[in-house]
Amino acid sequence: MRKTRRMLTVLLILMAAGLGCQQILNPMTSENGIAELGDQGTERGALLGATLNLYIDGVSDRMLLIHRITADWEEHGVTWQNFAARFDSVGAGAIQVDHAGWLALDVTDLISDWAAGDHENFGFLLKHEPLAEPRSIFPSREAPANRPYLEIRLATDLGEDIQRLEPLADAFIWKSMPIHNFGASTPLYAGYAHPQVYAEMQALIRFELPEISGGPNEGEDDPVDEGCTLGKGYWKTHAGRGPAKVQQDVVAALLPLWLGEPNGTHSLVVEDADAAWKVLAMQTHLPKNNGVVKLRAHLLATKLNVANGASDAEISATVSAADEFLAEHVSEDWGDLPKELRKAVRSWKALCEAFNNGEIGPGSCPELSQYVGN
Repeated sequence: MRKTRRMLTVLLILMAAGLGCQQILNPMTSENGIAELGDQGTERGALLGATLNLYIDGVSDRMLLIHRITADWEEHGVTWQNFAARFDSVGAGAIQVDHAGWLALDVTDLISDWAAGDHENFGFLLKHEPLAEPRSIFPSREAPANRPYLEIRLATDLGEDIQRLEPLADAFIWKSMPIHNFGASTPLYAGYAHPQVYAEMQALIRFELPEISGGPNEGEDDPVDEGCTLGKGYWKTHAGRGPAKVQQDVVAALLPLWLGEPNGTHSLVVEDADAAWKVLAMQTHLPKNNGVVKLRAHLLATKLNVANGASDAEISATVSAADEFLAEHVSEDWGDLPKELRKAVRSWKALCEAFNNGEIGPGSCPELSQYVGN
């Protein structure tokens, strides 16, 4: 009996010292003794994964692309026209809509960027690429069932915490009805409406995110330099023109630049500072209130700012849309354009102007603020 007690005492001592008892579990290991997520090397509250989940009612068998929205929007106010293609032209993911039922899009990198403060969370945009009918159809947050949700996996001390988030807002926008709001719609759409109306539809969804570790300035070294922007007036007065041509030419080094898609039917390549000055000064036989003339001037200033080092994250989609238009139209077309297309041209011009003046994007260059708004 004494011998048995001595053996038990020795065994307890060894267990307390952690020696020879490989199968003794603790709260941080699994049944196999393997550390769970959140044990070592993973910070508590860190993002482990995220998926945007959609219930497909209408199968398109097309690629559904997800993009980061770059500006604020209101669920019951957003339209094709006022949204004005304000999304990052670089897709953040894609998935084939080849079956009905639940579909999960991996959005881990995008959520991580938002959590780190790299970009502000304005939500996701969903669109088809390439464009072709039929469209993809999925319920909105107003639907009675199968509403979209965001699933986020966060590290904890004992493994992971899975959170299912309902949308804060959603809507779809339709190029065929550019001033109509569809924020209360039960379904959401992406792609072409139907074969008779080849007008694109895009879906917008936004979620309120929980606290995720690795937020702004946490674990970062130096902030990323996104550059700064200058108004159209700065570039116009720094193209080597003016009295006795005494102004410094800072434009030539940033050329050539295309206004319109490269080699487009009506695209214009600006190859030297003199040509740039004429575009910026709107030197043309047409009235200066011509929308295409104005768009070219502000688009050139935008492209000069980007070529000079300003981040185009907030304006790239607008630039792409303007280039697509300018590749197919000349200034003389302005009076014959449909009303909705004229509104789109004015919107692109206004967004380029806002970017150049620092109202959106990385902000204006403080030491040259006198040129903002010109």
